[in-house]
Amino acid sequence: MSTVRRCFTLLSLVAAASALGQTPAPRVWRYLPLDQIVPANVAPNGRYMIQSVAGTTRVWDLSTLSVIRETPSRWEYPAALSFDGQNFIGSIGGTPEIRRVSDFSLVSNLSANWGAFGMSYAPDGSIWAGSNRFDGTTGTLIGPTPFSVYGSYNFGRNGKTVGHTVLEGHTQYPAFYNLTSGQAFRYANGTAGALVARGDVAVSAIRKINVFDDPIHLLIAQRTTNGAEIWRFQTGKFQLDNLVPLGPDRILLQVGVFSQQSGHSENRWHIVLNANTGQVISRNQAPGDFNANIEARPDIYEAILSESGTGLRRYRITYNASGDLVRTTWLPPVVDLSTAYLFRATNRGVSVGQQRKGVVIERGSTDSFFHTFGPSNIGEIAPDGRSFYDSTRGLIDTRTGSLLAKPTTINYSPILLPDGRHLFNKRMFRVQSGQLVPFGPQVPDYVGYSPDGTRTLHLAGSVYTVRDDAGAVVGSFERVIPDTDQWFGAYLRGDQVVIQRSLKVGNAYRLAFEYWRLLPEGGAELKRTVNQPSDSSSFFVFGPGGRTSFYRKSGLIATGKNIAEIRRTSDGKVIATFEDTDSYAPDLASSWSPDGSTIYLLRKDGSIVGHEVPAFLDEIRAARLDSTTSTGRILLTRSALAGGTLVELTSSSTKATVPATVLVPGGKSEVSFAIETMPVTATTRVNIKATLKGESFTIPLDLLP
Repeated sequence: MSTVRRCFTLLSLVAAASALGQTPAPRVWRYLPLDQIVPANVAPNGRYMIQSVAGTTRVWDLSTLSVIRETPSRWEYPAALSFDGQNFIGSIGGTPEIRRVSDFSLVSNLSANWGAFGMSYAPDGSIWAGSNRFDGTTGTLIGPTPFSVYGSYNFGRNGKTVGHTVLEGHTQYPAFYNLTSGQAFRYANGTAGALVARGDVAVSAIRKINVFDDPIHLLIAQRTTNGAEIWRFQTGKFQLDNLVPLGPDRILLQVGVFSQQSGHSENRWHIVLNANTGQVISRNQAPGDFNANIEARPDIYEAILSESGTGLRRYRITYNASGDLVRTTWLPPVVDLSTAYLFRATNRGVSVGQQRKGVVIERGSTDSFFHTFGPSNIGEIAPDGRSFYDSTRGLIDTRTGSLLAKPTTINYSPILLPDGRHLFNKRMFRVQSGQLVPFGPQVPDYVGYSPDGTRTLHLAGSVYTVRDDAGAVVGSFERVIPDTDQWFGAYLRGDQVVIQRSLKVGNAYRLAFEYWRLLPEGGAELKRTVNQPSDSSSFFVFGPGGRTSFYRKSGLIATGKNIAEIRRTSDGKVIATFEDTDSYAPDLASSWSPDGSTIYLLRKDGSIVGHEVPAFLDEIRAARLDSTTSTGRILLTRSALAGGTLVELTSSSTKATVPATVLVPGGKSEVSFAIETMPVTATTRVNIKATLKGESFTIPLDLLP
């Protein structure tokens, strides 16, 4: 399956704020792409589908598997498309509306006092709802329907019949209703078993109740001019699991041999019938011996079968026009993203974990899924996405499901660091010979780690401690947060620690970011404090090392736009603004990629949107080494892309020369450069300037005689 089918860039991303350049269009991953599900709310011509979920309404072209129209959703039930796919029925606040698919403009309101649930387009273009018929264009009441049903009416594809039931005595029997003659034709002798009707093709499974040795008889009825013709098909001593209409003229059944020992059917088969003659077209052994829910396409001979109750095992079966099974494709499991409790951007993609079903799924840049079934208590996903920890099973390989290391005796999940170490309960662990082996000293409470994972930050009381990959102390300092302030977190990158706190000034909130730099001789120096305004309901997610923050302004989703800012933490400046209309659904979770290049948003509608953030200057440093040599360092807000990021350098004096450019290597966020100095007779200040994307940072360097 090509990436085009799964990755859609639906609508453009508005230009980045300020003169710092434009941001790339967002990457959009449909968590369950259209080829992984069975389309619902499909127009009778089989080409268009309307979908409304979590604040967004989309119209899909099924021939290209692409979205052709999208808008903020006002409609609770965009439940039906007209036969020609031009209009649809929707409702807001219980008021039904007819709207155009082309631009979602209002055609008319329906003179009804209930929502769109149960409304159906008839072949003649009218709308049937409850016990009334309405004009499909004006929405005015035409008159009563011949009969009423709860839910949607089931019109036949031939445009002449509709599914119905007839009452004889105290028993209801399935029947067809002829729209021309006004007559109903009963087609089955009983109501036991499953019933599938499509207006002019119906199936009823008849069996003596609670007598499993009795053969199942399937009745296939085709509406004719003289009534209902009935064919009887005997499946033998099979247990019927499920049956559905398949394509325009077939019926798909799953049956199995009933086992008295297990109490359910086994050795399952798929049987395809001709809905017009009752003829058996094909029989095939069902892959995976499980009772399946079946969702079939109304326009082509494809169906998706998923394990009842879990959805963890799923496959798609495809038949050709002759009825031969041509393809069986196993599909990823279904995960309800509204209950997903782990959402982790990795250096390979995005991993999503759900505890109830015990599954970890990864969407990667190659657009492939890796999934593992069976874990019962997923606690943490590694930053590289290659493993996750389950406290009952241990460290698991995401791709293969194999056990990498047995669990520790600690009954909660570790911190999985980018360099492969694990932090449990104030101890470091490594994987050795299938075991998690402790090493190094006991450490204080964990606060965070550097983007590369080689350093960790700990807090004991008011003392911050930075430790290396062996657990040894690199530096420490004390910072007491006043009782009037609220401590939010601390972030580590190299020799710099960023502390975030919030304080209330009057009726307003202010965020304070403190930049501390570890000193070689010990302790740390507070380099600067940056204050930013804060809405108490704002949504902040900080990038690796705390260099950038994703800021979602509250209250804007209701306007039909998701507006967010990327701020540079060091000065609070907005370096990018996103106004995307790919999805109007609220965010469930968000996560930065380990290199800080992308902020991923998990939306309630099941989509994952990735906004790439370009690299900007974050800091320039300069330090004198001796009388003729000094050194400088450039730090970016994120790691450079493959090929590197080129930064221009200039000096204000010939007494200190710098290279014209310096390249930050791909995958790195900083680089050092040499500054050659000339002898001076008096203290001389030289300004070293770095420029990227038209923005410049300057640092003074004092030359001494």
